[in-house]
Amino acid sequence: MGKRWPLPDGMKPSAEVTLVGALSRQAVANSAPARGEDIARTAVQQGDGEIQVVAFGETAAVLSCLSAGSVVEIAGQLVFRQWTTGQGKPREKFEVVVDEVKQLAARKPAMEVAS
Repeated sequence: MGKRWPLPDGMKPSAEVTLVGALSRQAVANSAPARGEDIARTAVQQGDGEIQVVAFGETAAVLSCLSAGSVVEIAGQLVFRQWTTGQGKPREKFEVVVDEVKQLAARKPAMEVAS
């Protein structure tokens, strides 16, 4: 497995996971001044839903170069995150903190229609 990223405050590790699927949208890397490195968020399609993923540093840069529909293998840590919105509402979610990402195909193949 690649470099293990230190988890930000509020994230609790649950398990190591490997996902294979298509990116549901292109990730955009943004600067995270508190961490001193880039951060990128996107999601991987799994069945009828998607799993949220977040990457930091060089891994964020790699992830942000991949387009929506790219088939990837992502290894990382499943984490549970809790926070409070600006309106005081509690929120929580599971997401995968990416340790390593591999592009398996440029685009998810289109489904063939039977004649």
